[in-house]
Amino acid sequence: MSTAVSVALDSLEWETVDALVQKKVVDGASMTMTRYSFKPGGRFPHHVHEQEQMTMVVAGRLTFLVDGVDHVLEVGSLVVIPSGVPHSAEAGPEGAEVVSFVSPARTEGRGISMLEEE
Repeated sequence: MSTAVSVALDSLEWETVDALVQKKVVDGASMTMTRYSFKPGGRFPHHVHEQEQMTMVVAGRLTFLVDGVDHVLEVGSLVVIPSGVPHSAEAGPEGAEVVSFVSPARTEGRGISMLEEE
């Protein structure tokens, strides 16, 4: 990418992860931004990847299990997950909206290893 690109997230279609989780993804040259929408009780299974991850809650509540420790995040709080550290996420009873950045860029699911059945 040799020039700046602006993207209106509202113009992107939601992609279905499963019945309780949807996402919108924007890839840059060296990072990926994902907007996740979790319905109440929605979860992302335990997994690990080569990218460092930073995720901030913009609505609701989300609990991350990171390397065996619970991190309960509410609006405006974030978690930074180092590369190679196993983690999962589960929305609270009100659901959650989060914005997540990973670096290096994750294209076509590159580098994700699921540690449990979805």
